[in-house]
Amino acid sequence: DGRNVVIEKSKVEKYPNLLKNFPVFITLYEYYPKLSEMDENMPPLMLRGRSGVIKTEKPLLEVVMEHSIYAIQDRRFPQVRRDELNRIMFEVAILTSIRRIDVSDPREYLDKIDPDRDGIIFVSGNVISIIMPYESILYKIEDTRKILEMAAVKAGLPPNGWCYPFITIYTFTPAIFAEKKPRGEVIRREPHVRKPHIGGTIS
Repeated sequence: DGRNVVIEKSKVEKYPNLLKNFPVFITLYEYYPKLSEMDENMPPLMLRGRSGVIKTEKPLLEVVMEHSIYAIQDRRFPQVRRDELNRIMFEVAILTSIRRIDVSDPREYLDKIDPDRDGIIFVSGNVISIIMPYESILYKIEDTRKILEMAAVKAGLPPNGWCYPFITIYTFTPAIFAEKKPRGEVIRREPHVRKPHIGGTIS
């Protein structure tokens, strides 16, 4: 089931950051070449699952393995089958430079957050939504207010929920590592580079 994974000690020693604590989000994309055949401007990828954590005491290696499994089991989609893996591409986003945005008036968020630069963590009680920096490009949104409305809706609030006094907003910078193709080479991707078209909603 993917839980009994053995990692060579030499690989862990070569990459000591694997044993450090980092918040992580795993995203799965399904590769559909026919999408590009229908529209040459449409990259052939669709969202297939996502899971992550913004606070953890576990080492990075363990969190990545754990949430890769959770992403495969994302309840918004049918569970990924073994025969689909040749069409699945994995993306790992390590969240760094997490910073709480303190304001006395919610309108200050509009000046303190740049959606083209900042990822957003939106916290409402026990509910968390996350917006990656590339989502402003993906959804063609240049207005910080619209991005905050999206984050509020993802957290189960109305669009103006970002103005509520009980919510907390953080910004972050992701280090993104992604496969170039299913089972292919893993590269580091700039978080602001235009992302592929994705069917459905990213959460």
